[in-house]
Amino acid sequence: EIDLPDLDLENNGEYDSIWTMVDSGAGANVARKEHFKHSRRVNAPAISLTVANGEVLPNRGARSVKCYDSSGFQKDRVFYEAPVEMPILAVTELAQEGSDGSEVRLRLDDGAIIDTHDGRKVPFVKRMGDYFMKIYFPKDPSGAMNNTERFVRQDP
Repeated sequence: EIDLPDLDLENNGEYDSIWTMVDSGAGANVARKEHFKHSRRVNAPAISLTVANGEVLPNRGARSVKCYDSSGFQKDRVFYEAPVEMPILAVTELAQEGSDGSEVRLRLDDGAIIDTHDGRKVPFVKRMGDYFMKIYFPKDPSGAMNNTERFVRQDP
């Protein structure tokens, strides 16, 4: 069993959260539709989703998810829809975030995504050899805040 820390950012009742795996071997972000109830279908290049053992996962199209990281910054991420246990964030996709891209650091006990333009850092954790990051998304996207100032990270 993987013991993940509770970041306790979901005190704001307008948001849900989910743990995602940060995967350096993944070529695309992947999730089940049920992981993000309010995602919307988007056009994206047709790709083959192949896991490490060579098995091909069914690709049911792509979905856009409006989500927030632990520092409260909003991102629109595209996830390919496939039957996976938990959402997967591909390091190759994370490196493309931000106006000038991002650096993804994988360290012994943790990691971070660092925006190369402004230096903003989003940490993630390592448990049992894998990296995980918690992301947040509005429970009701129609009532979601456009101003992220109300979504505040609590200091540990």
